[in-house]
Amino acid sequence: MKKSFLKFLFLLLPLSLSSLMGCNKKSFNYNYDNFYGICALTGDYSNGVDKGLTNDWTRRNLKAMHFKSMRVWISPYDLFSVDSNDEITVSSGYYQVMKDHIDKCAEAGVISFDALYTAFIYPADYSHTDGYCVPDPIDDPDMYVRFLNLMGKASAKIKELFPQFDIFEPGNEPDGKGDFCIHKDGFHGSAGIQANERFVFNDEVKASIICDICYYVRKYVREVDPTTKVSIPGLTNYETNPDFIDNLYNQIESHRLPMGTNYSDTNPDHYFDYLNWHPYSQNNITSGELDDAWVEIQKRVYQVAIDHGDEGKPVLFSEIGWTTFNTTGEREEEQSENIGHLFVKGVEKIRKYLPWVECVYYFRLTNTHFQQYGVNSTGGERSFGMFYHPNDPDHHGAPRKSAYIIAKLINGQDYDLDAHLEEYHSPYDD
Repeated sequence: MKKSFLKFLFLLLPLSLSSLMGCNKKSFNYNYDNFYGICALTGDYSNGVDKGLTNDWTRRNLKAMHFKSMRVWISPYDLFSVDSNDEITVSSGYYQVMKDHIDKCAEAGVISFDALYTAFIYPADYSHTDGYCVPDPIDDPDMYVRFLNLMGKASAKIKELFPQFDIFEPGNEPDGKGDFCIHKDGFHGSAGIQANERFVFNDEVKASIICDICYYVRKYVREVDPTTKVSIPGLTNYETNPDFIDNLYNQIESHRLPMGTNYSDTNPDHYFDYLNWHPYSQNNITSGELDDAWVEIQKRVYQVAIDHGDEGKPVLFSEIGWTTFNTTGEREEEQSENIGHLFVKGVEKIRKYLPWVECVYYFRLTNTHFQQYGVNSTGGERSFGMFYHPNDPDHHGAPRKSAYIIAKLINGQDYDLDAHLEEYHSPYDD
C-alpha cells in the first residue's frame, strides 16, 4: 500500500513539524480603506452569465464607487492546458481577457484582489465530469497528490501572471446544499441530490481535501511572493458552518496532513491565512433591519477558531448581499433601498462586534444577464446587483438605489454618484 494512503487512514503518525495548538492568538490592526470589497465578473469571456458586461463598463463603475478590494472569478482550467508530464501552458485567449479585466480594475483604484477559483486544474489523464471534481484521496492517492501539486504549480503561475492577486480562494461554497464544490468524478450538478449521493465525499474527507488544497496553493504561491495569503473557500450554510470549520481544524490536528508529504503539519497558519464564510440574511430584506441574532451567528462560527487555539485568525466575508428577485417596479426599488441600508447596518455591526473581519465583499456589482438573452442564470442569482445589467432593456446599466446608499457609505454623505459616473464615462461604454 502507498505510504500516503496509509497516512490518510491514520496508520502513520509522523512527528509534527509545528508547535502545539493554543498559542496562536493575534491582535487586529486593520486598514479599513480596503474593507469595502466587491464581487465582479468579466463578461468579455464567453461564460454566459455576464455576457454583455464589458471590462470597460466594470472599470467605470468601480472607479465611480471607489471600491478598493475585489473578488475576481478566475478558472485555472480555462487559463492553462496540461500535458502528459503535468506541465502547464498558458491559454492566450483567456489570459488576455483576464489580464485586461484585472488591469482595468486596478486602473479604477482596486488595490487588493482575491482570486476565486471557479474550476480546478487536473492532470491530463484524469477524467472529470465538472470543474470541481477532485481525485479520491483514498481510492486514487497517487492521482490526488498529482492534482495537489498541479493546483500549487498553477497557482504560482497565476501569481506570476497576475501579481495583483494578494489573496487566493481555491473554490467556493464547498458546504452548500447539493455539494456543488468539491466532489468525486461522476457528479452532475443538474442530476439532483439523490442521483449524486455516491459522488459526494463525507465531511471528514472533504475537510481534509480543502486543507490539502489550501496548503499546496499557499506553499507554491508564497515561493513567488511570501506575502501572498490564502483563504478557505467561502462557506455558505449557516446551520453547518461551525461544524464544518471544526472539521477543518480537526483534520489539521490529526497529524495526517498534508497528504503527499513525509511529515505532518499541525499549524493552521500553514494551511490558510483567512477563515471565510458568506453571512447572507435574506429574511431581513423587508424590514431593512439586521438584528443582534445575525451578529451572534457570526460570533458562534468564530468561536470554533478560538476553541482550537486560533483566536486572532482574520476572516473574510467574501460574499454578502441580498436579492430583489420576484419584484418589479416601485417594489423592486423599495427593496433595493432596503438592501443599501442593510449593508450599512451590517458594516456598523461588523466593525463594532466582529473585529476579526478584515474585508467584506458585496455580492455583486451588477445583475446578471436576463434569461431572454440565452443564459442559464436563474432565480435569485439574477438580482443581487447594485447596478442593472448593461443590456437591461429598461435600465441600461443604471445604478440601483442600493448603489447610491453604498457609495455614500464609502465616500461620505455628500458624494454624488451620478456625477462621478458621468465623469468617468468613456466612448467604450457606448
